[in-house]
Amino acid sequence: MWSHSTARQGLKDFVRWMTFSRTGIPQWSFKLPIILRAVAVVASIVAGVALAATGHGIAAAAFSALAVGTTASVNALHNHTGCAPLRPRHWIAPVVIFLLAPYAFGRIHLTQSRVDWRGRAYELDRSSRLASR
Repeated sequence: MWSHSTARQGLKDFVRWMTFSRTGIPQWSFKLPIILRAVAVVASIVAGVALAATGHGIAAAAFSALAVGTTASVNALHNHTGCAPLRPRHWIAPVVIFLLAPYAFGRIHLTQSRVDWRGRAYELDRSSRLASR
């Protein structure tokens, strides 16, 4: 069972991972497909909730199916690339990561000038990249 402190630490680790990996993987051919999947999942969730709230059940179901299908494609990609198969209880993980990503990027760009990672502190420049020494 997760406590508040372990969830908070997990979020801090996620922000650190986003900080260092966003400039560490420069090939758009690698990043663009997952960015498009993230946008599709978040947009379909937002649209589905909005449509459900306004009484458009069929359209909300269609957008929900889009979110589920996109998440399934991420999980299939995970399995296809040789990673350990996800347990059914972890199938929702991509959705959680996609929903947390805007927060992580916002936090990196708006509030962070330093990141602590594995016992070392790294200063970030104005564009949230590692500052040159």
